Amino acid sequence: MEGNSRIVILLCLFSCLSAVSCKSRKRVTDCSVVQINLAKNATELLEESQLNFDDLTLRIKANYKSGSTNQGFAMNLKMKKDSFVFVSIQVMIEAARAYITKDSFTVLDRIGKKYYQGAISDLSQFTGQELTLTQLQNVIVGNPMYAASLFALRNDELRNDFLQHNSNGLNNNIHLSGCYKLLESEFKSVQSTSSATIRYSNFAKIKDLGFMPQLLQFDGTSKGKDIQMTMEYTSVITDPITPFVFKVPSKYEKAN
Repeated sequence: MEGNSRIVILLCLFSCLSAVSCKSRKRVTDCSVVQINLAKNATELLEESQLNFDDLTLRIKANYKSGSTNQGFAMNLKMKKDSFVFVSIQVMIEAARAYITKDSFTVLDRIGKKYYQGAISDLSQFTGQELTLTQLQNVIVGNPMYAASLFALRNDELRNDFLQHNSNGLNNNIHLSGCYKLLESEFKSVQSTSSATIRYSNFAKIKDLGFMPQLLQFDGTSKGKDIQMTMEYTSVITDPITPFVFKVPSKYEKAN
């Protein structure tokens, strides 16, 4: 299966190469088209293109696949820059809630009447990777997980340019569009077979934000387990979020 996938990818690459001339290496400005010839100041252009927000409310149509599991669900997500992320997950009824801050997280199992709490570093048991709040917010809006200044310009065997950053045994290669928006972010552990790829597409111009992806596609492998998840943003609102208090119901049992 893996061999067939590689053959398909190679065929696509050769098809693209045969369909374009030398002029194709000129820089493009389309936010939906990959930029294979990056400028020398690519990291500065990446920094300038990043999406900045204060408050965001998203309605999301999501799907999760792993093994025999194939589950669609809805998500309501609210977040305030560098402050918190709140998410409610509905599968016919509300199944879970989560509240994440700079220091900690709380997950409510609304069906099992249990809750999980821990330091932000413990969030890796759900994500498979240690993430800060800022990094999580960056992934959601289509910004690089790491600061743009940390990346270095690289090119592959076909002379296509990309940016790369290495952090604690984790390689992160990112591919940019013509307007230096993030189209694909690849993560690969140098110490294990774990890997992940996040793809962003369906860019739309959002009031007060600029261009933002409306579709996030995640493909990952960890401990021999394949995971696929898609998140389609059906509504993006930038109005200020009304302050609220996140509480654990008194009848809920602590699960960790």
